[in-house]
Amino acid sequence: MKREKIREKIKIIFSTRGYSIAFLAILGLIFILNASSHLYASTKGLPPEIELGNKVFENIKPHLRFVENPTINSAVEGIGNRILKDLPKGYFEFRFFPIVSNDVNAFALPNGYIFVTNRLIQACDSEEELAFVLCHETAHVLRGHFMKFLSQKQKVDLATVAMMVLGAIVSRDSDLQGGLPAMSLGINQGLILSYSREQEYEADTYGLRYLGQAGYPMEGAERFMEKLRVLSQITISIPTYLSTHPMPVDRLVNLQGLKSVFPSHPSRPSTYNIERLKLWSRLESDLSIRMLGELTPAYSIDPNNLDTLYGLALVNERLGASEDAEGYYKKALVVRPNDTDVLRDYGIFLYLRGRIDEAESRLKTAIDINPEDPLAYHYFGRVMMDQKNTDKAIEAFENSQKISARFPDNYHFLGILFREKGDEEKSHKSFEQYFDITGNKKAAQIHSKKRKQEGKTEIE
Repeated sequence: MKREKIREKIKIIFSTRGYSIAFLAILGLIFILNASSHLYASTKGLPPEIELGNKVFENIKPHLRFVENPTINSAVEGIGNRILKDLPKGYFEFRFFPIVSNDVNAFALPNGYIFVTNRLIQACDSEEELAFVLCHETAHVLRGHFMKFLSQKQKVDLATVAMMVLGAIVSRDSDLQGGLPAMSLGINQGLILSYSREQEYEADTYGLRYLGQAGYPMEGAERFMEKLRVLSQITISIPTYLSTHPMPVDRLVNLQGLKSVFPSHPSRPSTYNIERLKLWSRLESDLSIRMLGELTPAYSIDPNNLDTLYGLALVNERLGASEDAEGYYKKALVVRPNDTDVLRDYGIFLYLRGRIDEAESRLKTAIDINPEDPLAYHYFGRVMMDQKNTDKAIEAFENSQKISARFPDNYHFLGILFREKGDEEKSHKSFEQYFDITGNKKAAQIHSKKRKQEGKTEIE
């Protein structure tokens, strides 16, 4: 009945003269948003794109494998925040999610949730290349491309939109497809989310502008697009990130022409070691045996290469060859004694084997050199817990949480520690955040209720 009333209102509006095409387009979008009220109608007074993005995220989240390494998460989030710093973000809730996938891909939901695969990170050879991808996806959000695309579709429900998004994200990725409902894999290709030629060019254009404004060299955009052009020529199945209307070579020519048009901005140095990000991203896909096969010959050629030694330490540790792993950690620290990544991961290695005092020394040195490392703080907190130093443990976990807010284990241990101190309200709040991040909404609600009860009791 409600839909019929909406249709009648739209007919009346469209029969009335004097309305601009743009205004009628907006009314058409409003019709679509209202036609499936369970999908689009804002129940919390939020803008439609925010409400829709939140709902779609909750539906696709169980089918995605999120990167667990907080160092990767912190780096991608840091690059994203650098891009957003001088942009008019409006009401968008930008968040950045590295996910594990065999596909070179990135995607954005209309509320500003941006996904980038670990395989795409591996395809980048500089921070500015990865930054351009995030700039491009940010442009899709700020230019409203998702909602414009959806306005062209006839009545669609939440399940269909979620499948469209999953189809755009997972492509032919067997690891992720295994967890999808069977019907989603048979979805008509016409429903797979694919922006128009004009929208892709617009995202490239604004993305290039954002890249320069963030202080990155604009050449990063060209280099990444050139990689995609080459990749499209040497692979049988085109990666999802290429399967849009403009061909990579056309987008490359477009970017080359735009570079001379945009004003130059003061360049700022890169913050993150892209080679390390690529190494950690590969480990997320559990390619340990393959990596060992690549790194071992490289070690034979150059036994003093720091990245080779570090990679061999991580891979051997992953494979359970602890003695070999420790040998490579020690050799890497001979080459560069103050390398914070090696110090941190060797400290974690020692902690996991019960060598607490040695672990404390390595982790403390890593933090002193790089006080922006969430993983070093996290494991230093666990060392402090084992030593029954509750206050220092809480301080370490809170420092880690400030740098990487979406690392759930910090909240788990904070919940335990605050309970030990008798602060039930903070304990429940920490557990609430832990379960919220890990997707257990029922448990999060239970702790939220208990936290509020504790707050009331304290006031009384």
